[in-house]
Amino acid sequence: MTSTDFPALVLFDLDGTLLDSAPDFVATVNALRAGNGQPAMAAESLRPHVSKGARAMLAAAFPHLDATERDALVPEFLDVYQRELARHGAPFAGIETLLEAIEASGSRWGIVTNKPEYLAQQLLPLLGWHQRCAVLVGGDTLPVRKPDPLPLQHAAQTCGVAVADCAYVGDDERDIVAARAAGMRSVVALWGYRLDEDDPKTWQGDLMIESPTDLLDPAAWTGPAMPVAPAEVAAGDPQALAGFLEKWGTRWPEWHVAEVFVPAAQREPALAWFALRQELTDAAWGTSDPRPGEAKLAWWSEELQGWSQGRRRHPLGITLQRLPVPWKLLAACLPALLASRESPADFDDAIGALEPFAEGIAGIAVTLFGGKTPAPAKSVVIGLLAEQLLQQGDAAVPLLTRARLGDAIPEHVAARAWAGELLQRWPPPHDGSVPGRIHAALLRERLRRFAAGKSLVSSRWGVLWTAWRAARG
Repeated sequence: MTSTDFPALVLFDLDGTLLDSAPDFVATVNALRAGNGQPAMAAESLRPHVSKGARAMLAAAFPHLDATERDALVPEFLDVYQRELARHGAPFAGIETLLEAIEASGSRWGIVTNKPEYLAQQLLPLLGWHQRCAVLVGGDTLPVRKPDPLPLQHAAQTCGVAVADCAYVGDDERDIVAARAAGMRSVVALWGYRLDEDDPKTWQGDLMIESPTDLLDPAAWTGPAMPVAPAEVAAGDPQALAGFLEKWGTRWPEWHVAEVFVPAAQREPALAWFALRQELTDAAWGTSDPRPGEAKLAWWSEELQGWSQGRRRHPLGITLQRLPVPWKLLAACLPALLASRESPADFDDAIGALEPFAEGIAGIAVTLFGGKTPAPAKSVVIGLLAEQLLQQGDAAVPLLTRARLGDAIPEHVAARAWAGELLQRWPPPHDGSVPGRIHAALLRERLRRFAAGKSLVSSRWGVLWTAWRAARG
């Protein structure tokens, strides 16, 4: 290679690789600590935890709080961080020189990060990168995230580049695992964030570099790459599984209080099951553009059929795939879930659209948790409609309900009216499984609080009371 040659596409991790975002996170954590009457935390104490996610940073900042109390801080953490984006951090020294050299050579560069896509998208214009970055894949762009290789492969496919003509640069072991499983050359960024016990020499990267400008040396791109790691290495990574469970737990902090009433043997599969449900409904309802959801649900249909045949790629399969459950049944119901994103005409239309998916959910749950009889499909449908409403707001309201309220109505009025209708029609307690009954009861309480204009999550004692009653049946 000449001095101006790079792989056709050079992909980077974001936090700790391209961007020294630790100062933004330190500002975020210290704002939370100040709100809790605590002194500021030293930057060097938090810096090693930045690549490990919000919960790891909160654990370092609030060691005196238990996990449930820290979980309750996650939404505020993300809100404050969104205000601090790029206010204190900056690209690492040498990054701009490297990016300019890649562009000058005719190659392209992009970002594959586990940061939520909406936050990464907001960062790019602040850094002047929004028109230069060829592709951006966030942690929630696809059904899986690093260390699964799919986000890297998706980035290459989006740019029309073969994976063999790509390289991936990252500062965490999961970055190198993902790159090797994807079939890309892997580069360890030694300037990033690491804990004392992390040893990059054991990660089996193709190259370890001390500075971004080390990649300007043609010798960096010569020599054989490490053998491609099997995709199962990423899919079987417990850290990746923990990330998806954490994602759901962040959205449902009351579950960590309520699960004390779930039989101990059912707690792990219950957590994975509800995380899977959330991944599916997020794909269907999570964006205004239906195309990403269609792609995600098509991927999930293939994945669930693979689970029935003993194959898995998604980390949630570590817990769920080995269980004797008819996953093909759930895959067959996904088209109905996708169709439910269309605004229903009225209550009956809303029920009819989601009923096939609800029947699949009920059938899986009764097998998964060993219940005597499945929850009635109508009960599951109303719960799903409540989830859709809490996620989409006014966009989930049937046309007839909107028409009754007229055109010029404030935001959330239609959504709260629809919430009232769902509460009136909420079925009485049913058999079903204990995890399912508790989840439904917590969901109903959220819906009730939303209809009343209150915050969604009850007090700890309120959650315990709701969960105890549901567990009793």
